[in-house]
Amino acid sequence: MTEESKTDNNIIINVDLNSEINYKTIINKIRDTLNNNHNRNIQHDLIINTNTNCKTECINIKLLDKYTIEIQVTLLEDTYCEKAIFNYHYQILTNIDTEYLLIVRLYILILQYRISQKKSYIETDTIYKDIQRYLLIDSDNNYDIEQFHYNAIDVVRNDWRARQLLNSILLKYKLAKKELSELLKLIKFRIEHNKKQDMLASRSIKSILGNFEEQISPSMIHKILTWLKKKDKEKYGNIKRGIKEEIIIDLKKHDIYINADLLCRFIDDNIPSKFAKEWNINMYSNGKRLKNDEIRKLFKEEFNKKKKKSIRLKIECQR
Repeated sequence: MTEESKTDNNIIINVDLNSEINYKTIINKIRDTLNNNHNRNIQHDLIINTNTNCKTECINIKLLDKYTIEIQVTLLEDTYCEKAIFNYHYQILTNIDTEYLLIVRLYILILQYRISQKKSYIETDTIYKDIQRYLLIDSDNNYDIEQFHYNAIDVVRNDWRARQLLNSILLKYKLAKKELSELLKLIKFRIEHNKKQDMLASRSIKSILGNFEEQISPSMIHKILTWLKKKDKEKYGNIKRGIKEEIIIDLKKHDIYINADLLCRFIDDNIPSKFAKEWNINMYSNGKRLKNDEIRKLFKEEFNKKKKKSIRLKIECQR
């Protein structure tokens, strides 16, 4: 559901982020407002209000006329990233409706990023999808711009000054659009960086509290993933190798939990001596090397000991 209105020289659009956004209606409103503007010196601020508490201080889009766009984006500071301000200015060359669609999508995307930032980046799937959609539309539009430019150059091929002017206009446009794409990549980086740092902080806390899976080393988690991929490539083959928390989360989606029982099955299918150093397992008794089955028994005792210790520490911390 979308509702539009106009106050003074502002184009104000009210959007419900919980409903499907009617971009066509919004674009028509922007285009009609600018087409009806007989005084080309009047600029319009695009303001999109949403059904959230998020204010619009993070993005400011000015339409200096129907072809000239000025954008300022402010990424506010959070736990791990500093405040940053970015400015963009460019001329629309063709595909005016698509250009308006892109600035509207950018506006909403920046608002969604700010909302997610306030919630400590708990919800980011929508942002990733919207970034991908924006970049896809922009890529297709850039192809049309290139074709438009080549056709224009062909028309003035005998006029050196005209060709230079067209090339200069295209260069400025492409530079601004490239910088906007880099901004979206920066937003993705900020999200991923914050989530990674939060995971690392969570790892330290959970390790102190006795969480079993957090006491298992990243190296061991990767070896368990390799073992599972060998056992069932079709089921586990798409799980990516990243930091151990991401692997643990993906494994849980397949009902695989890092616990003592899983480690016991893992050690039964692997050469135990490879992990003896990590788990401080003594493979010798009276100067003789123990058999693999005997070593596995020691591992299982250690796994279950860690399990009991984890439960005990967790209960004590809860008290």
